[in-house]
Amino acid sequence: MIASYGRGGAGNMSNNPVSPLSYKDLQTPTLKTSVYTTGRGGSGNMASNNDPKEARLRQDVEPVVRRPSAGAVYAGRGGAGNIFHNDELTRSKSAEYAVDDTSSGKSVKSLDLSFANKWLRSRK
Repeated sequence: MIASYGRGGAGNMSNNPVSPLSYKDLQTPTLKTSVYTTGRGGSGNMASNNDPKEARLRQDVEPVVRRPSAGAVYAGRGGAGNIFHNDELTRSKSAEYAVDDTSSGKSVKSLDLSFANKWLRSRK
């Protein structure tokens, strides 16, 4: 079985005929101490381990639901060119320049680049 690790590249490939995980690795661990902790710490987050089911439920953490971003949205690897604001992402004009995949695949409306040509010519 070939496995890929890291960000990519041939140096991050491994040919391992057997999975490094065993059945034991995938089992839910059981708490074996008389006291267990929950939360971030502190004596208020310590409880006696006298009910295994209750202890297991307290150890499980629910995922935090992501709320929509109200500010900037970051894309790519970084840099100012990869920061977008909500008003830029929700412009109504974006639909005018969308590609129509259902018919010929041509742009629904062509983009006027005359301002870019004027700017490029003025730079000479």
